[in-house]
Order: sequence, then C-alpha cells, then structure tokens
Amino acid sequence: NEATFGRDILGLEKERAAAVERMRDSGQLVSSGRLVVIDAPKQRIIALAMRLPVYRAGVPTDTVDRRRAAFIGSLGAGFRVKELLQGVLSPGTFDYLRFRLYDAGPVEQYRPGLQNAQDDRLLFDSKDLPETLNVWPGPDESDFVVALSLEIAGRVLEAHFVATEHAIISSGDAALPYTVLAGGILTSFLLFGIAYALASSRSRALAL
Repeated sequence: NEATFGRDILGLEKERAAAVERMRDSGQLVSSGRLVVIDAPKQRIIALAMRLPVYRAGVPTDTVDRRRAAFIGSLGAGFRVKELLQGVLSPGTFDYLRFRLYDAGPVEQYRPGLQNAQDDRLLFDSKDLPETLNVWPGPDESDFVVALSLEIAGRVLEAHFVATEHAIISSGDAALPYTVLAGGILTSFLLFGIAYALASSRSRALAL
C-alpha cells in the first residue's frame, strides 16, 4: 500500500496515536484496535491493525528515553479477522455454537464481563458467514454464554461462545428427568410392597 508510506500516524486520532506511543516506549508489538475498511466492493472488511517500532540501527534502546530518541517510525500490517477465523473454526461447529469476537480495549483498561459485547466493538460474528445464514435460530434462544479473554498486542480480545438450549439439551436429555421420576415412583411402590409383605407375613402365617 504505497499511499501509506511516510504517513504521520501520530497525528491521527487520539487512540491510535496513544497506541503508537506505547509501541515506541515499550518496543513491543501493539494494536490500536478495530480498523474498518469501507471502500471494498460490496462488503465491509474488518481488520486488526498491528505495528512494530523501527529504531535507528546501532543506537541503544535499553531505556525508554533511548527508545524515544532512536524511534524513526513503525511497520504495520492489517489482519482480516473474518478470513483469519474462517480457516481456524470448523464449519460443523456453527450448527450448535455461535462465536463472536470483540475488541475489549487496552489491557490496562480491561474489565471482564459481557459489557464488552457492543456492536461498535464487534470484530467477527460466525452468524455472518454464508454457511450459517439459515442455521442459527436467533438471539431469543441463546441461553448459554461463555466469555473468554485473550491478550494480543497490548489489547484484549474477548471471545463469546453462545449455544442454544436445543443444541445443548437434546430431546432425550429433556425427557431424562421424567424417566428418572417415573422410575423412582415405580421403585418406591415395589419397595413398599416388599416391606408390606414382610411385615404382614407373620399374621398371615398365624391365620393359615
């Protein structure tokens, strides 16, 4: 992408500039969060932008001040989330499990919980894949939710796994409690009959 060479990303929006400053001072891979490319034909591409700092060769970078003095730029790459996860997740999984990935913000500001599940933070939703359009029943049946966090490039990505009740509990599983109840009642009657027979056996013997 030749148009981006030499671009002053420190002069862009506050969150991205702050990420570049963290990268410069730490010397580590960082991400500024969600990147939406809207000029793709007939689709919206969501990607994660990650950057590595570039320092002048031969200059010591063992302290923050020295890294700041030696900093000359950064090398960035964008990872298309949908294409990346399509190659990781098994298609058959989508029949009973919905997978969503959210950008939960910088590590130091992260607070666990489902409050990170906001539309403007959504990076990936397995429901949007072509093979799942007619499979997932909808949010009204999403009864089981688990959220797991993953730290990548200074940010936290939160993965939400959602399963419907009918996917977890089959018709056989639903009938199991009633089967156990009926079996328990029948067993109770049988035990009562045996206990009654033993208790009345002496009186019946005397009567005979």
